Formats: sequence, structure tokens, C-alpha cells
Amino acid sequence: MNKRPSQLNVLGESPARAPGEQVKASRFNVYRTLGSKTAVFNTLSGKWAVLGAMPAHFLKSGKPQLLAERDLERLMAIDALVATELDEHSLYRYLHQKAVHDTRTLSVVVGLTFHCNLACPYCFEEGADLERMSEETLDRIILAIQRKCLADSTKELRVMLFGGEPLLEVDKGHTLLSQLSSWAARNGIKFEGSMATNATLASRERVAPLAPYLGHAMVAFDGPRPKHDLLRVATNKKPTFDQVVAGIHLLLDHGINVVIRVQASSAEEVPELLADLAKEGFTENPRVRFMFTIRQQFLPCGETCDAEAETIDPRSRAAQQIASIAPSAMPPEAPVAQILSCVVVGNTYCIAPDGLVYNCIAELGRKDRAVGRITDNGWFRTDARVLEWTTRDPLAFESCRECQVLPQCGGGCNLHARNQHGDMRHGNWCGTHKTVLHAKIDQMLEAKLSGVQARAAQTPPAEAIE
Repeated sequence: MNKRPSQLNVLGESPARAPGEQVKASRFNVYRTLGSKTAVFNTLSGKWAVLGAMPAHFLKSGKPQLLAERDLERLMAIDALVATELDEHSLYRYLHQKAVHDTRTLSVVVGLTFHCNLACPYCFEEGADLERMSEETLDRIILAIQRKCLADSTKELRVMLFGGEPLLEVDKGHTLLSQLSSWAARNGIKFEGSMATNATLASRERVAPLAPYLGHAMVAFDGPRPKHDLLRVATNKKPTFDQVVAGIHLLLDHGINVVIRVQASSAEEVPELLADLAKEGFTENPRVRFMFTIRQQFLPCGETCDAEAETIDPRSRAAQQIASIAPSAMPPEAPVAQILSCVVVGNTYCIAPDGLVYNCIAELGRKDRAVGRITDNGWFRTDARVLEWTTRDPLAFESCRECQVLPQCGGGCNLHARNQHGDMRHGNWCGTHKTVLHAKIDQMLEAKLSGVQARAAQTPPAEAIE
């Protein structure tokens, strides 16, 4: 634990606390009490501590001046105590805008085609024109990405192949990844390639050319086998579950890590699916990780997305079943301050096969939602509509201003706010999602408290922070 906080590195390392310096409890503190001990977690710094009864009382009641010097220093080190004059709303706004405009990493999602070998009834690209990217458009996109990296002094370039189904356009995918990878290496830029695929077309001929450039592939299941085979169907109406499983094995055989996205209608469906995947060795494979997106409905046209999907309550029966089947599948216990609600709020661009530019993957192909284009001579050009996305301020919403877990969710999904209210200048995403966030934090803090109690049973109890 640091001896002295840096206010999340905004002000740099600080000297020792000045005599008489006034402090206050952070508005981002969450507390959990078990017996005589209280755990405090700061959702902005991501740090925690365990307190005895008296220090906890002084902190929670707004009387930090009564804390012992040792307790003061340790609580300031985790940002549970901050300087009285610090406006934490301003601090969060600074960190939020800094993350939105951070150009050190450029992420680009490239939709090579809207064609797909499946006919999933909920696909948000259902109404998109069935286009394939031309060679000329591909060349312009490569040039535009290179120019943007140089103009913004980018240090890391991430490129995801998307569709439709990108394995229908292996040659263009290989051209895109190979040229950008070698160019990035020559210019001292870290490169990371990935692909979102339904995996049903995975074959040695299709995967081998892409494998050297892919850090991971994302593959989805739409629930347990019966549900998946009902929703994720081939154009010939045949089930696809076994094809997806075979595709994942082939991706792994080619050295490509796999992210399995579990898209279920309820958390109760997840254990059954994981039991099937465990039989394939996926749940124990260190090169496979899981994402859970629980959707009450599978809707087309960007009406729902991963950012607004519910997560699994760690205290639920489903979570306990998941832990027994695949202990490593559940997310880590310590929640992470995202600052932004979704990665696409930052320096991320989604490019359709015709060269139109979008803010979000879920809007690809909806030409009325495009915010720019790749020009004929190879430049990114975005219009004023992109400002609605980048200037949305969570602190403009009363529910966010008063929320202890704001740093964990970033104010909710921009797209969902617009779908609900007609524009993005509205708050959203409370309710169940907020409840699950608190449940995750509570579970983590209870585990910390239980650990302290177990150690205390072997050693004399102490009133200071553990």
C-alpha cells in the first residue's frame, strides 16, 4: 500500500501531509460491516481496507479528525479520504474526458462484409445492405488508419475483423492485418489483431492465413444447445452448436486465444451451457475466457448491446453453479473502475464495408447513424454528430452525480440513452445493473472481511486497519 496518495495520479506524487491539512470521506466509498470489522472500497481508486469499529465510525460519520495518524495516512493512500477542497465530481469529469480523448490507443473495427452464412433472427445488421468491401475501399481504410496513427502519435493499434462473417473475406482480412501489422512494427507501434466470428466456417484454409495476426477471436453462444440452435441458425435452418464448438477447437489449434461470449436470456441458462463447454475442455483451458451478457430479449437494429446487458449477480444460485462447473469463468472479484461506460466511447471507430464510419458496432449499416466516412484519398472525416457521443457527461444526470458506483459504470450506454430518449443527454442503466454492481462489491468486501477474521483468530485482534 502506498504511504501517500496521488489523487489517482492527476496531481502527481504528493509530499507528506501538511500539518492541519483537512480531509473528508470520499463520495465514492462503499462500506460493508461484518461483526466488529468494516471494509471500505473506493470505486474510483479500486482500493480497499478493513477497519476496526472506531475508525470505521469516525470515517462514516464524517469525523476524520478523530482518526489516529496511522489510520489517516492509510485511508488517504486508498483515496477513502481526500483533501477537503477536492471536488471529486471535477476529478471524475477530468478522468472521463481524458479517457474519451486519449489517442495513445486507436481501436478500429472493420466490417469486411455484411454477408453472413447464418440467419440469426435478432441480428442488428438484418436491414443492412448486403455489401462486400471493394479492394479500393480496403486500400483507403489502410491508408486512413496509418495516417491517423501518425497524426495522433498512437502507441498501440488494435484492429478487429467484423462482419457479417469475416471468414467470408479471408483475403481482405489477411491484407488488412498483414499490412497494418508490418507497418506498425516499422513505426514502433504495438499491434493487436482480433476477429469476431460465428466460427461455423472455421477451417484450416480460412484460419491459417489470419492466425499470425490474431491475438484472439470472439465467438458467441446464444444459450444452452437447444436455445442456441433455435436462435443461431444457418441459412439452411440447420443447427449450429456443434459447428461452433468445432470452430473453437480449430481456432485454438492455430494458436488463437478465444473469448466465448455467452449470450443468454437469463442467468439460469448459463450453467447448462457451461456444462456442455466443460465437456469440450474449454472451461479449463487457460487460453479461453468468458464474457456473460444476459439479455431479456434478443432484438435487432442496435436496440440492445453488451454494454447495457445485465451481468450475473455473484450471490445468485446461477453464479454458485457456474463457480462449481468452471471456477475461472466468473469475472475477478475486484471490480475495476471503467471511467467510460464502454470501450467505444473512447478512441474507437467502426468502419462499414462501404467506408462509412460509425461510433458503435451496433450501428454498423444504419446509414442514418454514420458519423463520417473514409474519404476517397484515404482520410478519416467525421462530422458534428460525433460530438454528441464524445461530449456526453454522466455528471449532467442527477442519478449519476449521487451514485457511489459511477466510476464502475461510466454513466451507462450512450446508444441505449438515445434509443430510450431520442438523444444521449439522458441518464440510464440503473436498476438491475446497479444492484449487481453493489452485489459484486459486497461479495468482494465480505471475502476480505472473512479473511481478516480468519487471521484474527490466530493472532491478537487489532483496532487499526488490516
